[in-house]
Amino acid sequence: PEIQTIVRLSPALKTDVVATINVTAANVTLVSSEGKTKTIIDGNAAYRILSVSGGNFTVEGITFKIGCAGATGRGGAINYSSASVAQTTQIKNCDFVDCTAQYGG
Repeated sequence: PEIQTIVRLSPALKTDVVATINVTAANVTLVSSEGKTKTIIDGNAAYRILSVSGGNFTVEGITFKIGCAGATGRGGAINYSSASVAQTTQIKNCDFVDCTAQYGG
């Protein structure tokens, strides 16, 4: 059986990203216990928020705000290392606010 890693974010989390969060392991779930109106990750137009290279990634109940891909061009909020990683990602009940990228915002 596959091992699933679940990261539960604390209630009323509002955090500013100071560097891209890299998710390299497979079978990871990032979930808010209080929902997307109270759990906000802000890239401050300076950083991509998540970079995902592990398959079977799930994110649930989070608002991604002002993520910016910068010169890399892809994925202002979430960037995937490959099409196969993107295909195994599930995004549930999330909001993306003012995230920008040259390709795929």
